[in-house]
Amino acid sequence: MSDAPALLSRAFLAALPTLAGRSALLDLQDCLQASLVDIDQGWTLADDLHLTLRFLGDLSPAQAESWCDFVTQLTLPPSFDLCFERLDFWPPRAPGLAVARLVGIPDLSDLALRCEQQARACGLHAETRSYVPHITLLRSKRRLSRLPALKPQPFSLGFERVALMMRASPAQASARYAVHASWPLTGAAGGLIEPAN
Repeated sequence: MSDAPALLSRAFLAALPTLAGRSALLDLQDCLQASLVDIDQGWTLADDLHLTLRFLGDLSPAQAESWCDFVTQLTLPPSFDLCFERLDFWPPRAPGLAVARLVGIPDLSDLALRCEQQARACGLHAETRSYVPHITLLRSKRRLSRLPALKPQPFSLGFERVALMMRASPAQASARYAVHASWPLTGAAGGLIEPAN
């Protein structure tokens, strides 16, 4: 057995919705699920709902600590609300993802930009696509052959924390992702509140 420190597999920085926000997303997911009765796998679990700020890939413990230091030194925005705009299905030609598209705010765009700048400074490939705020509700291995004609009403979605997340271990069967560390959105320099065990 190797004594090498474990990598954080498929790590990313994310904003986490409030409890009320998760509830609203689950209601939206229920409506979608009722329209896609032939899709029984790939639905995002409640604890996994998140808004990705920047995908980081596999991180060593030292790299993870460096990212924690970066977030801790940021002046995070206060807790904020985004507006759910519409359901989207990606990619357009052979959709397998169902996402909740969100309308951003300047603070969110600034936070995503700072994460991107830090990623480039750490040697990660530059993200060339424009930042599109969204939350994945379904990641199906099967192509969605019949897209539902749902047009849910817009609603407000609150966010309260930023987290460094990673793919969960096989032992954590109840979730796809695990929180390595998280910080409250307070409008002040971030204070680490949920370090890894």
